[in-house]
Amino acid sequence: MESFAVSVLSDSELEKISAILWRWNPRLIAILRQSTITPDQREDLRGALAEELVSRGLNHHDSEPNAYGLEIESLIDKIGHIPETT
Repeated sequence: MESFAVSVLSDSELEKISAILWRWNPRLIAILRQSTITPDQREDLRGALAEELVSRGLNHHDSEPNAYGLEIESLIDKIGHIPETT
C-alpha cells in the first residue's frame, strides 16, 4: 500500500485542508494524494492556508487568531511534516 503525503494528517484535518484548498486553489488538492511533496508544493499549500487564515481566522478587533485561526495555524504546522521529495 502506498503511503500518501496525508499520512501525517487525520481524516478530519484532510477534509478541512481540502475544503480550504477548494476555495483558494483547487489544483492543489491533487498534491495531497502524492507520497511526497516538493518544497514549492509545501509553500503553495501553506500559502492557501495562510489566505484562509487572513480571510476568516483572525479577530477583527485585534487581528489575533480566533478558534478557527488556531486550527488553521495547526494545519500549516502539520504541512511541514509531510515527507519531502528528495
